[in-house]
Amino acid sequence: MKKILSVKLLIILVFSIFANMSFSNTLKKDVNVERIQAKMREADYLDRDLRKDKKMYIKGDSTPFTGTLVLKLGDYVEYTEPYENGIISGDKTWYDSKGNIMMIETYVEGKINGEQITYYPNAKVRSIVYYRNDKITGIEWYNQDGKRIYRDIFKNGTGSWRTYFDKGNVHEEGEYVNHARHGVWRIYNEKGQLSETRTYRNGAVVGRSWN
Repeated sequence: MKKILSVKLLIILVFSIFANMSFSNTLKKDVNVERIQAKMREADYLDRDLRKDKKMYIKGDSTPFTGTLVLKLGDYVEYTEPYENGIISGDKTWYDSKGNIMMIETYVEGKINGEQITYYPNAKVRSIVYYRNDKITGIEWYNQDGKRIYRDIFKNGTGSWRTYFDKGNVHEEGEYVNHARHGVWRIYNEKGQLSETRTYRNGAVVGRSWN
């Protein structure tokens, strides 16, 4: 009986050792501490250095930057940019002087992919601009009560663009054609009065007038 118990205890002990070895190996394989520490690194935006390989470095460093660039204006953070191996990747975020989020843009490997979201001071969504590979695919606008007041989804890069002041008056309106501003665009002041007219051709301004 004692022999049987001894054998069982030995089996349990061996199994426990192998299980712990396997778990330990898994940790060593899956958790890259150096990468985690690098991504937690913060650097001053003013120390950025964009080089010929189009990757971001910190002045004096020989390897592309991984971490978060932080731009401060006085005592507050204006915005943050996350980088992976010198390429912006993640949520670029703007803040107001009170630390509230004003806008978030989602980047994937250096290009805006997903949503660019702006917020009112009351933290409600102000607008959502949809992107795919740096190109606009749609826009939504909301009032301060959270009600959607405008929406257009672009088809093959063509659609109507409109933005608003916080109080609800139109700020800017025009058309995108093949992912570029085209035709007549109108800009209004906060009172709703036309203040400027611009004419675009394939994204370039070819005419401008002021009221």
